Amino acid sequence: MKYLIFLFIITPLFAAPKKFVSVKEVPAELAYLIDTIQEHEYTQEEVDQLMDLIKRLDYILPHLTKEEAFFLSKSEIYFNVLRQNRNKYDVEADLLNKSTLSTLENLIKKNSEIYSPYALWLSKAILSDLKILFESSLFSVYKALKKDERPLKSSQAKVLDTKLKMLLPWFKKFTTLSPKDLEEELKYNQFDQLKAVVRTSEKLLRFSRFKKLGAIPKDYTFQAFVLQEEETIIEEKVNEENIVENLPIPESPQKKEVKKAENWVPKDLFPKPDPNYKAPDKLPKPIDDWIEDL
Repeated sequence: MKYLIFLFIITPLFAAPKKFVSVKEVPAELAYLIDTIQEHEYTQEEVDQLMDLIKRLDYILPHLTKEEAFFLSKSEIYFNVLRQNRNKYDVEADLLNKSTLSTLENLIKKNSEIYSPYALWLSKAILSDLKILFESSLFSVYKALKKDERPLKSSQAKVLDTKLKMLLPWFKKFTTLSPKDLEEELKYNQFDQLKAVVRTSEKLLRFSRFKKLGAIPKDYTFQAFVLQEEETIIEEKVNEENIVENLPIPESPQKKEVKKAENWVPKDLFPKPDPNYKAPDKLPKPIDDWIEDL
């Protein structure tokens, strides 16, 4: 509401930075990544590199099915995030309880409007995967082994341990870092994620369909993304105590007299019936199917 009031009482100043936005159906994870990666400050070399990556991705996407694009985006982005800390982390037994899930769930609710779409997506994905692992039939056995500091012998327990080593470090970052610091932490690996999506997509086309796309044509036109001007409003300081007093009051509209035409008669007031019209012999039965259209 305050933002709307600002629009009435100040003259906004507009800046127009360019930003890539998706204009066609693109996997959500990929759209979140490209949107968030452009929010950070980069060197000119990094900006050029980012533009080349997005252009290459735009060139590749039409050659992938929706299922392929979804799978590649989710796997390459998500697993590139999770792989960062797994070799430096040992699962803490204290985190293997339901309070871990409730802590993260409450944090997501609290910061749902603060996190970037990318951070919000990642937090929900981590919570979802932790729930699956915590509810698995092997979890109670694994928890007991970790509590007693006993070795993991079965391959299933080792796989569960590896998954938790990827997820729990991010749980700790989400619960210990401020939203601003978290966004900075997420920034470091985003270029690698985008590179991985492009690289793996090209490999898929080359080795599964023997299709090599080659160089991008010089006259290439973007299809999935477009570089558009983004309006940014720079707000001036306003004395909020006198907001209502400063609102302009519109003048009362003046009533205009409408002259009625004398002896006016509407056309076709009594239209003549069609002499060729014949009533149907049998009327159709009504069908009560409106609920099927809801």
